[in-house]
Amino acid sequence: MRFKVLLGVVLILLGAALSLFLWDARFHWFQGGPLGLLLIAVGVFEVAEEFLRGRRRPEGPEPGGDEADRGQNRD
Repeated sequence: MRFKVLLGVVLILLGAALSLFLWDARFHWFQGGPLGLLLIAVGVFEVAEEFLRGRRRPEGPEPGGDEADRGQNRD
């Protein structure tokens, strides 16, 4: 989890640097500004995905609950 959050933050920072300082710079076939915006969007998606995944509760019965004991208590 920490790796994806760290990756997202690095992409956001790298994209911000490209967008702010190298907007008109050309590297072979791409321009710095649009690539920076793309990196920011991907970074925000990565960070948001990890935080939303951490907040979700698992669905279904909990392990060791009533349903786990249901088959063992037959007389």
